Amino acid sequence: MTAEQREDKSLMEEIEKWKPLVQERGEFLEIAFFKIFVKFERLILDLIIQYSTGQHSSEEYLPERRLEFEDFEHLKNTITDKKHIDISNRMDKLVTQIFRDNNPFSFFFNSEDRDFYNRMKYLRNYIAHESPESRNAYKKNVLFNQEYISPSTFLAKRHSRENPASNYTIFIDLVQKYSNSFLKNPNE
Repeated sequence: MTAEQREDKSLMEEIEKWKPLVQERGEFLEIAFFKIFVKFERLILDLIIQYSTGQHSSEEYLPERRLEFEDFEHLKNTITDKKHIDISNRMDKLVTQIFRDNNPFSFFFNSEDRDFYNRMKYLRNYIAHESPESRNAYKKNVLFNQEYISPSTFLAKRHSRENPASNYTIFIDLVQKYSNSFLKNPNE
């Protein structure tokens, strides 16, 4: 596979597309975050499927598998009885079942960044649904029960006293770091 065919190409293009728009107008933060988050999750799912069916990455990497599936249908029929695969709430558990410990997904799901990523899932859900339940989960898990602020305000806000970057910038950095690492052997 060439650089043009890298698995993370669509995700990287999405990040680049939103960069000038977010800098010009902060109200684009929510939609940019949402679109990038969805593409990042899609990349993880696509790579789990690709690797679990024995296909290498564009970087010629294939994690060692505990379970081997013949094709997508075999995988899908094994893990779900639905027409599509929705594993967003159990990706980390599925990864430990399919792949041996030394895989790029486990490094991500066991990293310090996992907590931030999980918090961002609550933010994504609130942006997508705007239901009372998702708002409460956002307030509890992202804002830690502090006074409500909009998702755009949260994304534009400084991440911490120690880190002056915005929450949006931290999220983009996390996505770029891990999307690249999913394609390579974590021992190299």
